[in-house]
Amino acid sequence: MEVAEGTFDYIYDGNNLARICEGNRTVLEVLRKPLTNAVSGLMLINGEKIEMELGPRPRVQVIKNQNVIGGVDESLSKITRTNGTIETFMYGVDEKLNPKLKLQNREIIWNAAAQTVMRDGEWRYSVTRSSVSRGNAAIARTNAKSQKEFWHRDDAKGEETVEGVDGIRKVKTWFTSGMLKGKVRKEEEIKSGVKTLVCALSYNEKGRLIRIRREKTDTFLVYEDDGRLAGLIQNGQVVRSYTTNAAILAKPYVK
Repeated sequence: MEVAEGTFDYIYDGNNLARICEGNRTVLEVLRKPLTNAVSGLMLINGEKIEMELGPRPRVQVIKNQNVIGGVDESLSKITRTNGTIETFMYGVDEKLNPKLKLQNREIIWNAAAQTVMRDGEWRYSVTRSSVSRGNAAIARTNAKSQKEFWHRDDAKGEETVEGVDGIRKVKTWFTSGMLKGKVRKEEEIKSGVKTLVCALSYNEKGRLIRIRREKTDTFLVYEDDGRLAGLIQNGQVVRSYTTNAAILAKPYVK
């Protein structure tokens, strides 16, 4: 395997990765327990040792729309670094037997049936799966202060919606086919039901951007025959000239 300027060799002991080498130098060594052969840590090139411990994790299964614990597995529960830093991972279930993971002071809970996140720290999630194959889910979340955030990207429709805790919903649309595929059509912001135009873009038959409309400005772009940008006309006035023909090409747009 080649990464940047180095070539790395993966050395196995049977089916288990033993170490990663760069030439004659070991850059990572996998440490294992003598009897079980389970991974117990990593030794890095700088001499740093990362110790790992396993702990119990309930195996939640959904049977006839009911969550049940089908057994207990082992999973990563503790990481100890050479500098004394410790990270812990505690597994459990909530009152409805949904899987729960506690990372230090952060707790994450998943919906076992839907296999989507329900809660992450102070945020509670509502995830709506797409009806289209490989489509993005719509994700909404609310915190203890009743602040809301939302995200959804519809690639088939060519639309992305993002809402932050400030209550401003931003909607961007783009072309999904033809010469203009991927190019932005329009961006808008909506707050308290009031829609504000951020920008609306227009293109010519060659796919070149020729107009940018904003709430308070209207900008036209003019080009030379060879495709070079000649000038910019904003609100009827030439504001940029890049070629000697800029003034002539700008005439239809100058007030």
